[in-house]
Amino acid sequence: QEARLQYAKTRNPQTEALAIQGLAMLYRECGRAPEALALQREALEFSKRAGQVLQWARYAENLGLLFLDLGDYGHAQASMEGARPVLEALGTPQDRILIRLHRAQLLTQVGDFERAAAELEVLERRGAELEALGLTPALAIRNAELAYAQGRFAEAEAVFAECQKAAERDRHRGLAWTAAVGRCRSLVRAGRLIPEQEPLRGTLSGLEALPGLLFPLWKEALTLLSLPAAEWTPLRWSAFAKQILSLPLPAQRIELRILLGLHLRRLGLAQAARRCRALAAEDWQKIHSQLPEELKMDFEKRNDLGALDQELDRALETPAATPPSPTAEPLRRSASKISEQRFRQFSEISRQIARTNDLEATLEKVMDAAVLLTGAERGFLLLRNGQAKQQALPGFEVKTARNLSHQSLQQEDFQISLSAVKQALEQSTTLLTGNAQLDPRLQDRRSVVQYQLKAILVVPLELDGKMLGAIYLDHRYRPDCFQEEDIVLLSAFAAQASLAIQKAQLISDLQAAKLGLERKVENQSQRIQVLTGELSKVREELRYGYDEIIGRSKPMMEVFGLLDHVTDTMIPVWIHGESGTGKELVARSLHFNSSRKSGPFVTENCSAIPETLLESELFGHKKGAFTHADRDRAGLFEQASGGTLFLDEVADMPMNMQVKLLRVLQEGEVRPVGSSKKVKVDVRLVTASNKDLEALVAEEKFRQDLFFRVNGLTLRLPPLRERREDIPLLINYFLQKIARDFKLKESQLSDQAFQMLMEYPWPGNIRQLEAVLRNALLFARGRPITPAHLSLSRETRPASAEKPAASAAAAMPAEKAREEERQLILDSLRKNRMNKRLSAEALGISLRSLYIRMDRFGIPKSKPVLAKYLGLKA
Repeated sequence: QEARLQYAKTRNPQTEALAIQGLAMLYRECGRAPEALALQREALEFSKRAGQVLQWARYAENLGLLFLDLGDYGHAQASMEGARPVLEALGTPQDRILIRLHRAQLLTQVGDFERAAAELEVLERRGAELEALGLTPALAIRNAELAYAQGRFAEAEAVFAECQKAAERDRHRGLAWTAAVGRCRSLVRAGRLIPEQEPLRGTLSGLEALPGLLFPLWKEALTLLSLPAAEWTPLRWSAFAKQILSLPLPAQRIELRILLGLHLRRLGLAQAARRCRALAAEDWQKIHSQLPEELKMDFEKRNDLGALDQELDRALETPAATPPSPTAEPLRRSASKISEQRFRQFSEISRQIARTNDLEATLEKVMDAAVLLTGAERGFLLLRNGQAKQQALPGFEVKTARNLSHQSLQQEDFQISLSAVKQALEQSTTLLTGNAQLDPRLQDRRSVVQYQLKAILVVPLELDGKMLGAIYLDHRYRPDCFQEEDIVLLSAFAAQASLAIQKAQLISDLQAAKLGLERKVENQSQRIQVLTGELSKVREELRYGYDEIIGRSKPMMEVFGLLDHVTDTMIPVWIHGESGTGKELVARSLHFNSSRKSGPFVTENCSAIPETLLESELFGHKKGAFTHADRDRAGLFEQASGGTLFLDEVADMPMNMQVKLLRVLQEGEVRPVGSSKKVKVDVRLVTASNKDLEALVAEEKFRQDLFFRVNGLTLRLPPLRERREDIPLLINYFLQKIARDFKLKESQLSDQAFQMLMEYPWPGNIRQLEAVLRNALLFARGRPITPAHLSLSRETRPASAEKPAASAAAAMPAEKAREEERQLILDSLRKNRMNKRLSAEALGISLRSLYIRMDRFGIPKSKPVLAKYLGLKA
């Protein structure tokens, strides 16, 4: 609480979220789940406000665990599934293991044992990783709980025992006592808990000192379980019943009452056992009532109350517990006539159908299940369709059939079948005839005898009073083949099938609507892209003429001369120059002064894209080519077709990508990732780098054949120190441009400031000059710019009087230039209070370039260390 108050003063949502999250987990450990839930939601909101995606996902996963504690499995599933994609993409290995552990816990509690076991099997194969992270006991707990939920109590007790030893060895106190309690629970369910021996005695002694509501309650429960019948007084039972009511964890309350009910029944205290069962059934129903439909079937399969029901003999009056689900009511009425095997078969089929979202697959499974459950010879399934033109039954269409060919569906016996379906639909009830030849409803049909139709069963598919269709089944050779048990099962199954079909239809409609919207959005996006491109072209044409390249010095006039020769050709150009010399500006001028200016101008920095993404970025990809490739995407070569593609920092391209780029330049075709077809492209390639490609070729770091392809002509841009006569022009240009773009008051340079700018070596070139002048204008606020406004290093090298300025700067020793650059970075970091992003902007370089330079000069990145390095307070 104190940490939360202190962090609140910082008004930093990320740190506030951290404090609130810690408090929420403490409340959870103490069994105060509702308070923990409120705090967790607050922490989640703060992390969202802070923009911390990974922190938000971890807190959403923890929110799911709290919903799990409170028996709200639907919200638990939604919260965990929402967090899962983020944790899998951005989380640590521990995050990815924990989401599987938590999912297994949820699936176990819901009753989906098959999928819970699958999650745990995946984790078992990562045993070494779990061991390294200290999560082996947590996996053992999940395996033990799964065995316990499935009724394998001896196995569960053994796993809990091993888990207890491992947790005690690793000093996981809470986990150790959870395992100890689990061991006692397993022994109680197996009828083997011996009060005088371990593990009960050891568990009782250890639970005394644990905080919160849950562990003391289990201590009291285990104490009561160790009492003989003579010591079990109504007063003590009443007191403990009140304690259970105070526990805000319904699943734990159910477990406590079932265990006590079993123990009481074994002691012969049937009345108290009956009371435990009734209270447990109330909590079971509360959990069941708020479950999503898709989870109810699995939850009912858990049969938590079954063991207690078996212990209570048939003479006991079973309390009116809420039925597992509304659709199971017909089964309850005829429970004595349905074998356990058939019921399990029915449950498994219903569960599989509920999981299917595809309409066609759902209909096929429903048809197969109907034939399987009843032993019918033939059958078909109809669904409502307003455009269907069946003569006997307008408005309905046969969607699938079994052992009925297309030809047989046109024969008269099919019309008889449709007549039977029509009667069932009109009366909204099941139609059964044991022998169609004796049924007065069908005796007027001559073909009944001709086609030897015997047994017929029709079950309508109805939902919310609306007829969706019907299932028709028959048998030509076995009269009375459909029994009452078949009708009960098929009626209950039809209710489940109706829900599944409606869900699949809705999903199908939504997918069709989604596809339509996606196409519309894609068309609009393409239109916007075309319009945006046309607008950009007009702007670029106005902006990137030669007038934008400022310079009258001899080195720049040589550049202009080369540009004039190469602009209207298809010759590939390689621009070589230091960072900040204007390579992209020259590339744009090449494009917008050429005959290809109406085509696109596309740029990319090869060093800014990870190697794994560079191929798809350049050449494009097809939908499904890799994870998150949810649609086709044209690569930069396709986007630039008819225009110019500018690849900056081409020297940083990996060798395997150089091979692929060479092939594209040779063939004039690209093949998108995941496609077998090539696409013709018409692109003029302009490349740039601050590294010497010829030197890299000599070092075998750049392919020679690719160098010849990209280097039709070399444009070498001089650094600013070699064209000092252009500095006054650049100063005047930038002062006006910056004032206009940033709405700042114009300022004039003082003589001292002008002299400093002229003498400075400019390791960051034009980009650095622009950044220095931008900062100066910001702080000058219309007053004359003085040396104090210039963010330059303290050491500058004046131009030599005997030599031209450019020659003097060029002759500067390499060590001196490096020191100048290092000092410039240190000054910027001091001025911006170690804010690296602001420092990079002030220097006119990217954040990545700043980190590279800090590494090169040995400047620490950690703020506390950097503060000492700069002589600042952390």
